[in-house]
Formats: sequence, C-alpha cells, structure tokens
Amino acid sequence: MKPFSLLAGIFILCACTTQQAYKNDLSRYGYLGDVKRLITFKYLNFSDSIPLDSASFNYRTLYDYNKDGHVSFMQFVLNRSRQNQTSMAVNYAYKIKGGRKTGWQEVNMLTKDTSYGTIENLDQTHLYERKYSSDNQLTYEIITELDSQDYEERIAEIKQYANATLVSDEKIFNMIAIDGSNYRVELDVLTGKTDTIWVEILKRDVLGNASELIETRSSNRSKTFIRKEFSYY
Repeated sequence: MKPFSLLAGIFILCACTTQQAYKNDLSRYGYLGDVKRLITFKYLNFSDSIPLDSASFNYRTLYDYNKDGHVSFMQFVLNRSRQNQTSMAVNYAYKIKGGRKTGWQEVNMLTKDTSYGTIENLDQTHLYERKYSSDNQLTYEIITELDSQDYEERIAEIKQYANATLVSDEKIFNMIAIDGSNYRVELDVLTGKTDTIWVEILKRDVLGNASELIETRSSNRSKTFIRKEFSYY
C-alpha cells in the first residue's frame, strides 16, 4: 500500500452525508449516541514492548461533531517525536449548508500550506469528494458508496494525482464476516494487488462504541493498536 493510503482513511472520515439524521457522519461509521468529540490514537507496528501513552502514538485525529451528527472540525497530527523529527498538524474546517457538508478548508500548521475540498452527494448512497491545492490543482478524489439500508460506508475509491497524472488508485471494501467480525479489503487498482485488514474489538465504552481495537494486516501480519476517546452531548 502506498504511503498516501495511510492518510486516506483520515480524509474519508471527513466526508459528509445529507440533511436527514440517519445519514449523518455518526451513522456513516456506526457510532452510537450523540457524540460531541472523538479523539483517535493510532500506534503502528504494535507489540507489547511499545508504550501506549499519550506521547508514543503515530497518528492522532480529533473530530468535533455538531448536534446534527456531522464533523465540523478535524485536526490530524503526525507524531514524529519518536524519530526526533518535527511533528505535523493539519486543521480541517468544514463548510455546512442546509444540513449538508459542501467542502472544507485545510491548513498545514507546520508548513502553512493551504488547500481546500468540495463534497457532493451524487445520489442517496454515493458521495464525491475532491481536494485541490492552493493553486487549484486536483490532488485526490474519493467516491464513497453507502449501504442502502443503514447508510454505513461500504466501498470507497481513492484516486491520487500529481501534475494532473493519476499516481494511485485504491479501493477499500468494508466487510462483515460470517461470525460478525469486521474486516476490510484494500485493492490497488493499478497493480491488482489486494490486502486484508482484520479488526478485533478489545473494549467498548458505556454506549457500546469500540474504544480499543487491533487491526492486523494479512500481507505482513503487522498490527495497529487504536484507542478512541468519546465524549457526548
């Protein structure tokens, strides 16, 4: 999987839905309750020897939800302190009109680079996101398909561009196994290679939202530990 794909999930989480309450960002990811804020910590190459404290994470993502269940602000932090390098934070401020997200403004707090994105509902179950650089160059686009019954995300295709040339095309399929466990399949459209990531839920909070998870990648058996902190209205 290309380095961009490590961030793809972050961008996908920012897309929007429609005005109805059952098609907001909370329903898209199956979250329960009236979430006000979610902070997610990711620890790559997880093992028992790696501390899981607030300073040792690889990625931290903060999501602020409005009372309609949509993400209104997000901050993504890439922690490089473990490599004795400067860490990076990116802020995303979302535009919401008539109960729907229409796009976002993005600022890299380290480099001060800016970019922006647009969000479009193609129909009841398909979303179309595009991100542009400050000089209006298309850098990536995502088409997401939602389940027609519960409106949870099922398939997302992420295309990345450089100088108007397609450099990455990846499809992510969110699946449910016969035993009820979750996993996803990642397909590199350009090469045809696939990988499967199995999700094990270790803990849930008082409302039933998964608060500790381990994702295991089939190709190399690498593990990612994920901790989620929910606060509610």
